[in-house]
Parts: sequence; structure tokens; C-alpha cells
Amino acid sequence: MLAVVIMAGSRGPGALAMDRPSSPQGSFKIIPVEETDVPVTYTPPGSVVSDGDIGVSSRVVGFIQQLEVREGQKVSRGDLLVRIEPRRVWRRRFRLNQAAMAA
Repeated sequence: MLAVVIMAGSRGPGALAMDRPSSPQGSFKIIPVEETDVPVTYTPPGSVVSDGDIGVSSRVVGFIQQLEVREGQKVSRGDLLVRIEPRRVWRRRFRLNQAAMAA
């Protein structure tokens, strides 16, 4: 602020008057203004925790070979969720078939 006063004072007493436009409408433009809603979004850090649990079970026991869903993905009853390593399942079926044939 001090530098502006010194510069204005160094140009003489009429310096400030000459810098102002002669007409109050000299460099202004009138623009119509409209009222509108501006959407505001905020993404806070954190996580969502469910207040309920859903049990998921398998008909066979085995190692998971591949997950078919991602965390947070919506699923329905009957959707394939995981692929189980087939070797243990085949062995189990084979033994059950042998036991059924022997009986």
C-alpha cells in the first residue's frame, strides 16, 4: 500500500484523476443474472459398515480357485460367487459313486 501512495505522489497531484475513466459507464458491461442451484458434493474419507450380516455357504468343501464377484458388487440368489478347485470335488463324487455301487 505504501508503494502505491509513493508512486501516485511522484506523478503529481493530478495523476489519480487522470487514471480514472471520464464516464462511469466507460468499461462496464451489464449482464443479466439468473438464480440457480449449484450442486455441492463432498466425499469424506471412511468406510461403510453394514448393520446386518448375510450367511453364505457352499454345498461342497474345497479350495477357492477364482472369485467371480468384487467387494461391494450387488448379487442375487443363485449368482456364481466363487469357483472351487474341482479335483477335491471330483474325488469326493468318485468315492460316493463307488460306495453307492458297492451297497
